[in-house]
Amino acid sequence: MDIGDAYRLLQIPDRTADEEAVMAAYTICIDDSPDQAELYNRALSVIAKEMNSQLLKGMAGISSDVTQDLAEWPVGLQNIGNTCYLNSLLQFYFSVRPFRDMVLDIEKYQMDLNDQPGLANKKVGSRKVTAKEVQRSLTCMYLSGKESLT
Repeated sequence: MDIGDAYRLLQIPDRTADEEAVMAAYTICIDDSPDQAELYNRALSVIAKEMNSQLLKGMAGISSDVTQDLAEWPVGLQNIGNTCYLNSLLQFYFSVRPFRDMVLDIEKYQMDLNDQPGLANKKVGSRKVTAKEVQRSLTCMYLSGKESLT
């Protein structure tokens, strides 16, 4: 398998994708078609060698001398009942750096409850959102703890 085939197989359109994007694409492919895991692993190995990425090599099982601390590796979410689809979406969205940075620095982006004109125009889809709903969401967010996202 050549490098182009590997990127196509993992559905990565851009060869400048970083390690995190390659890992996310690989994980999605494995989740969608676990019966083709060996083929996807071969593609990951080709990309890992091309990028000279110790992290991807370790993930593909090429090398045991991974230089990155295990504490820095991406982690998953524990499934509760039928939450695997939601968990996979959350993990994918969290792999998008601008989204992750926004979530981790939510104080900078959150809505001001004293901005009455802004609250009057607030919608989720086509439904208007009340100030009480925004306050409840903020309370829920702070009760769940920002630390659980890091």
